[in-house]
Amino acid sequence: QLQTNGEDASFLRTYGSQLLELSILTEHEDAVGARGYVRKAMTLLKKSSEIAKDQQCLTMLSLATNAVAMVEEDPSTAHALLLQGRRAFSDAIALEQNAEQLARMLMQLRDMYATNYTWREHHPTAALRMPIDVVPPQLAALPPSESTPPQLVASSPPPPPQPQPS
Repeated sequence: QLQTNGEDASFLRTYGSQLLELSILTEHEDAVGARGYVRKAMTLLKKSSEIAKDQQCLTMLSLATNAVAMVEEDPSTAHALLLQGRRAFSDAIALEQNAEQLARMLMQLRDMYATNYTWREHHPTAALRMPIDVVPPQLAALPPSESTPPQLVASSPPPPPQPQPS
């Protein structure tokens, strides 16, 4: 029986992290088992983050949630999972103190909006039922990075007009 204290949150985070690592090691031999590890990790990481907010835990929860969403066949369930993943990553961002890391994380959050397009590519028969979420203006205004998906670069607002010399 787990208590709701920091020690138990740490245990759940560590256990969830280990399950994610195990899923990576086993995915080629046992894809179904690896997916089960990711789902279990997601549950543990969610419980851990409910006990104590932890940036590492929330980031892993976001990754696990997105991984589950990518293999989910139902577009509405997948979409809900993608929203949960972005919410967990947003919570992780809120805990960041370093300005450079914060800027990188905000660009990563912006880039997460392209996951809906990736889901569509992997599920062509249900692609049109997966909504494409609009990137919030404050994230869309960020400069593209090397990893920014092309779908998001095209939807970025144009640069502000430059003053013309007289």
